[in-house]
Amino acid sequence: MAAAAAAAATAATAESDTGGAGCALESEWEVPTRCHCANCKKFTGTAFSTNILFPEASVAITKGSQFHNVYIDAAQSSGIALYRHFCARCSSPLFISRSPDGAKVTNAEASTQTGVLDPSLSKKEKAMVSAFYSALDDCADVVQPEDINGHVERVAKVPVIEFHVRDRLAWVEELKEAKQVYTSTTKPGRED
Repeated sequence: MAAAAAAAATAATAESDTGGAGCALESEWEVPTRCHCANCKKFTGTAFSTNILFPEASVAITKGSQFHNVYIDAAQSSGIALYRHFCARCSSPLFISRSPDGAKVTNAEASTQTGVLDPSLSKKEKAMVSAFYSALDDCADVVQPEDINGHVERVAKVPVIEFHVRDRLAWVEELKEAKQVYTSTTKPGRED
């Protein structure tokens, strides 16, 4: 019974490739996104990053705190540094936040610009962390409840917002159903 309550409190878990570092995201609220900024491309080594947004206060490091490391990405045109959390053992990205510990910082200006969050929410409720899709252990929505045999039908979370689309590589197709955000004042990226 206690195990079921603990599982219900955790909406998702994330873990590095080697399993050295991990975290729990204890909120049901999630928004799948795709980011095309230069910093995300360099950090992940890919053409874009795919992330799911969670309230920042919901993040808890649950495994390998000795391997949990943070890179301060100060190359932001907004002037506000991002904290890129990763596993020091294998360099797998875990999540991005606006604070070193991944909590207690407001990202209201970005969420208000994109229209992701209800403007009536308090600043604390608008604070968010961006968990990397690749680190999440379960990136699916439950479509049907568990059947008698314990099976659950699931469908992948498709990004509903694309950030920094002006930096999208020419061969990467636009997600037709996703909101396209051409940020200007908060666009991260290096000038090199």
